[in-house]
Amino acid sequence: MEIQKRCKYCGSTFIAHKMNTLYCSPSCNNKDYKNNLRQRKIAEFMDQR
Repeated sequence: MEIQKRCKYCGSTFIAHKMNTLYCSPSCNNKDYKNNLRQRKIAEFMDQR
């Protein structure tokens, strides 16, 4: 089963082999994960002020 999807991080289209695939590559997955961590740490810092 092949599904055409759009990457959550970079926006490019790709062929997904599973329904729950969100990213076109492990690189995009890692970059989005790191970005989410960074945003969470910034939010925690701002809440402490």
